[in-house]
Amino acid sequence: MILFIIIVFIAELIVAGALLNLIIKTDRRVLAANQAVIDFRPAFEVGLRETYNIVRNLKQTLHYLFCLVEKKKKQYIFKLVSTVCLYVLPFFWKGRYKKLAAFLQFAVLISDLARKFGACKKNLNL
Repeated sequence: MILFIIIVFIAELIVAGALLNLIIKTDRRVLAANQAVIDFRPAFEVGLRETYNIVRNLKQTLHYLFCLVEKKKKQYIFKLVSTVCLYVLPFFWKGRYKKLAAFLQFAVLISDLARKFGACKKNLNL
């Protein structure tokens, strides 16, 4: 009976030694992984800051783009309304105001020529 207890005790010591060896190896691996994380942390923070700056600049660029689109939309609507007024109103006034209609058609011709020759300069001022 004593021999059996001694064998079981030795087996438990062998198992405990193997577990301690496994725990020590795992601890070393955890310490190495922790050191790698500590070493990588400054680079990660720099990358995170750069990503934040990129996102902020992208947000600002999109805001400027939306403002530009809104401005161009307003300009387009104004040009459309003014063109409709310049071309449609003289037809309604032709019977009563022939001189005014001729003057407006002349003004439309001049404005069309001005737009045609001034188009390149306006496109540079986006």
